[in-house]
Amino acid sequence: MAEFERVRAFLNTIEAIDFTHIEIRAPQEDKQSIINRKGYYSIQVQAVCIQKMLFTSVLAGNARSVHDACVFRLSSISRYIENPMIYFPNDSHIVGDDAYGVHPHIMVLFKDNGHLSARQKNFNFCLSSARTAIERTFGMWKGRWRSIFDCLPMITLKKISEYLVATYVLHNIYISRRDIINFDQTYQQDIPHGILISGRVENGNAKRQRIMNSLIIRNN
Repeated sequence: MAEFERVRAFLNTIEAIDFTHIEIRAPQEDKQSIINRKGYYSIQVQAVCIQKMLFTSVLAGNARSVHDACVFRLSSISRYIENPMIYFPNDSHIVGDDAYGVHPHIMVLFKDNGHLSARQKNFNFCLSSARTAIERTFGMWKGRWRSIFDCLPMITLKKISEYLVATYVLHNIYISRRDIINFDQTYQQDIPHGILISGRVENGNAKRQRIMNSLIIRNN
């Protein structure tokens, strides 16, 4: 939390969460799967990281045709938010995009309807700044393994999942040893469809308002 607040000025944040998709050729187990507009099949990956670009939770290997909400329910994060006393001490939270839905332990942007107040815009600016942690981490990870950035030349889903998790572990080892690479291509965010988590919206909104009012107005 101290690191996020020091670097990004967003309070009580422990991690950032997001989805990305890895392009592969049609897998052996599912030859008839829907392919994307580039002619490739893709694998969903949901990951969580801390400010220092270390992954802390990964779910890899689901087909893109599986709804993102289903992937979220299968992840460890969906279980963690049901046990906040263990996993979210001191009223902490993770930050995500607005597809996750507001929750006391998942902070998301105010939806921009064209009438946001100055404080709401400031909240969105600060949260977006905190969320760049996962964007930078995904970019660093994909930049180190260019086959992941381009098209992974594997077709067995089980092996693909194991390979991706192994690269996450290796990424953490590299970062822990301060082996940083320069990767100048921007990570392209994949926008999930629909709200991924529901429930406790009222409590989530109340907490979001408290954080909004406590933030220093920044030039954005």
